[in-house]
Amino acid sequence: MTRVDDAGPGRARDPASCRFVVLGAGGLGSPAILGLLAAGASRITIVDDDRVAASNLQRQVLYNIADRGRAKTDAALQFARMRGAHLDRRGVRMTRAGLHDLLDELRTTADSRSVVLECSDDASLKFDVNDVCVARGVDAVIGGVLGWRGQITVVQPGGPCLRCLFEQPPPPEITPTCGSVGVIGAAAGFTGYWMTLLALRVASKQPVGPAFRTIDSRTGRCTELALQRRPQCPACRGAPESDQPGFLATRRAIQS
Repeated sequence: MTRVDDAGPGRARDPASCRFVVLGAGGLGSPAILGLLAAGASRITIVDDDRVAASNLQRQVLYNIADRGRAKTDAALQFARMRGAHLDRRGVRMTRAGLHDLLDELRTTADSRSVVLECSDDASLKFDVNDVCVARGVDAVIGGVLGWRGQITVVQPGGPCLRCLFEQPPPPEITPTCGSVGVIGAAAGFTGYWMTLLALRVASKQPVGPAFRTIDSRTGRCTELALQRRPQCPACRGAPESDQPGFLATRRAIQS
C-alpha cells in the first residue's frame, strides 16, 4: 500500500483497518471498489443483486466481456482475490431494514469502523442510507451520476446530512434514468474515484468539510455547496419522514 507523507496528524487508521460497505457495484461502485483495492483496503463488503451486462461495460470498469451474465458480486470477488483482498459479497437488493441488519453484523469488534459508499441508481435508497447512517452514527459517502455530471455528499455523525439539503427523493415518474438520459463512462469513473478519496479521508480521520460536491465532466468544473444542519431536518431529529414536502424534484436528479 502506498503511504502519503503529508497525511497529517489524523492518520491513526489506514484503509486496511476499516470496513468499507459499497452499495451497488455498477457505474459508481466499480471505480470505487477499484480505488479502495488500490489504496490497500482489505475489508470490503459489496451489496448488489444485478448481473453483468455487456451494454454497461463502458462505465462498469470492474468487469470485462467474459463476465457477461455473471452476478456482479461473484465477478468482483474474483477480481479482489487476484489483488489479495478479502471481499464480502451480498447478492441482495439493499433496503433500510437490511442496512440496519448489515451494520449490526459488521460491528464485531469495539475498534471496528465502517464507512458506507452509496453507489446505487436508486434515489429512494440514497435517502434510506442517509437516514440509517445518521441514526446509527455511521459515516456515509452518497454519490450519483447522470449524463456528464456527478454529485457527492458526505454524511458524518453530528454534521449536516442529505435531507438537510433535499427533504425527500423526487417522484419516480419525473426522475431521469440512465436508460433515458445515458451516462458518460468517464464521468462515472471520476465520480466513483472521488467517492473513494473522500471515503479514505473519512476512514483515516482527515477533515472532510460538509458540502454538496458536483463535477461537470463536460466543462471540467467542480463546485462545492457548503451545508449546514437544518433544524427541521427529519433525519437529524431522529424521525425521518418520507412524506414531507421537498424541493429535490425541482432539480435534476443524478443517479448511477
